[in-house]
Amino acid sequence: MKREEAFAFTKECINGEPATCIAACPFHVDIRAFLKKMAKGRIGSAAQELNKVLPFPVLISELCPLPCQEQCQRKTVLKEEAIDIRLLERTCANSEENRERNAYRLESLPQKAAVVGAGAAGLSCALHLSRKRFPVEVFEKNSTWGGSLRTHERFPDFEKEWEKKFSSADVTFRFDQEIGSLSELEAYDIVFGGYETVFTADRKS
Repeated sequence: MKREEAFAFTKECINGEPATCIAACPFHVDIRAFLKKMAKGRIGSAAQELNKVLPFPVLISELCPLPCQEQCQRKTVLKEEAIDIRLLERTCANSEENRERNAYRLESLPQKAAVVGAGAAGLSCALHLSRKRFPVEVFEKNSTWGGSLRTHERFPDFEKEWEKKFSSADVTFRFDQEIGSLSELEAYDIVFGGYETVFTADRKS
């Protein structure tokens, strides 16, 4: 099948539905829009496509198993090499044109949220809740954030990204503070604990 025939075929087949690569992406990044902007050299606009749906583009571009590439139609239809989306995302996320949009801080909600654990899951949850205007406190038993990612070779890059993302967020970090029971968090309206969090006392009761 020729390239032009393949594109015509998939255009009719998709019929307004998300492309196969977008459907395969756990975050449903609009990969087609991202690639169009990258092709035109619009790095800043392409970065916004990632920032709209990815909490931490630098981190995710490094760790994602890339299910989109397995469904890339260059591979499945044309039998060619799939687009190297990781390389493009890294280029975009690490570019000086990747800037945070100006944040218009609205008044925080009266409900308070607690997040137990400052690993990737806890940090993602804290950022999401803060964007929903909840004041958030993150409790971490260690002296810094990152969890198991602290041993990753690109941890300095991850940490730089977290610092930028949380610089304008209503999130307070409580390091060196271990939570042993849910009863310690009764003052909070929302409580989230990562998969490593174990409330021993509560499980016994």
